[in-house]
Amino acid sequence: MNRMTSPPRDTLLTSQGSSLPLRVCTICDGVDAVIRLASWLSHLPANAERVDLELTDAVSWLTTQSAETFDMLVIAPNAARSEATPRILRAVLSEMGRRAGMQVVLLPAGARLSLPDLPAVHVLNGPPFPPPSTLFRRPEAAEQLPEMPVPSNPRGVARRFARWFPGRGTQPAPGGRQTSAGPSGGPLRVIAVQSLCGGAGGTTFASGLALELAEADPQLSVCVMDLDLQFGSLAAGLALPHETRVLETYRNPRAVDGDMFRQSLQHLRPNLTVFSAPPEILPLDAVSGADLQYLLGLARDSADLLILDLPGSVTDWTEAAYLAADRICLIARLDVRSAGNLKRLRSLVSAQVLPPEKICPVVNFRPQRPPREWAARIHSLETGMGLPVHLQLPDGGQAVGEAADSGIALIQAEPASALRLALQAYAGEIAALVPKQQRLQGSGF
Repeated sequence: MNRMTSPPRDTLLTSQGSSLPLRVCTICDGVDAVIRLASWLSHLPANAERVDLELTDAVSWLTTQSAETFDMLVIAPNAARSEATPRILRAVLSEMGRRAGMQVVLLPAGARLSLPDLPAVHVLNGPPFPPPSTLFRRPEAAEQLPEMPVPSNPRGVARRFARWFPGRGTQPAPGGRQTSAGPSGGPLRVIAVQSLCGGAGGTTFASGLALELAEADPQLSVCVMDLDLQFGSLAAGLALPHETRVLETYRNPRAVDGDMFRQSLQHLRPNLTVFSAPPEILPLDAVSGADLQYLLGLARDSADLLILDLPGSVTDWTEAAYLAADRICLIARLDVRSAGNLKRLRSLVSAQVLPPEKICPVVNFRPQRPPREWAARIHSLETGMGLPVHLQLPDGGQAVGEAADSGIALIQAEPASALRLALQAYAGEIAALVPKQQRLQGSGF
């Protein structure tokens, strides 16, 4: 990622004495894309501030830099990457929808982009490309171009747009683009699952939820990752072998591209893939936070929804997983250990990394007939944690352990069990929060 000033400005643009430089985020992928991006940037003001990112790192960087906002986002994707580009592009546009005043996608001549749920995105073909000022003309001056909504903050990007692009109105457009939101207030793309104590059932929850999501919506692609580098058991519980290419991925993560990452995935369903734990025990610091961010970017590219099965230990890269997650399901038992461990976790990790709106405590092993004091104990647990219980899961009994030992998923072993039905209902809620797919069409995509 680089910060730099852009090439000499086009004479159509003028700052009109503004002291606020235009803030631009550029995202590029490939040599051909660099040429397209350079053609567009030649029109920008000389003092524009730029943040330049590579496409594969963009989502991770934007997630960690949640306070960064921009006046303009410009993306030049690689037309040769027919599978990888669409998903990353959707993730970036979804993330930047709330943080950029204008979004522009630069495509090669002849390529087409269909984004029905993102009306504020300008899709241009070239080079050559029209100068940015043409995108801000009033409708009577350029009826063929849609009027872009301007953010309502008069001190922020709206005012800067009016200064950089003369003739552009400063009134915000009525309404706004609505997106399904999870507890964090944004689209639900990544769920992290972590047990607060031994035997809480985090892996059972992660694998069961992934299977129920895949079953609930065949059009929804799900990827579940076992991030326990030492004793991960998710694959064994699903009768899957440990994939040797996972070990190669961890040994040199930055050498892995999208195709190599997808080759390390195992298909449990047509729309469900599994990234297993490594076949050998690795030290918990075998990967860094930056390495995990990179791998999570590749994983997002492979599926609509990503489920992370985290180890109970807090590692150097746990923060990266928390930051990437839209929802963090902390699996607990109704005991003092869980309440105390969550309090210690929140005291260790900053509120910016682990905000309350992301945390979803899940109480497992709820008896079929709860005792009279159950509600009082739940209240005591919530008081100890400082958070309300998000979900209570019924005790699946001995059948759950037997199914895991046999490598049979609960959805197959005990389809009518109370635990399976509870996971099925929760999966239905989750599926409704995952953003709809926007597909790329045309030459090269």
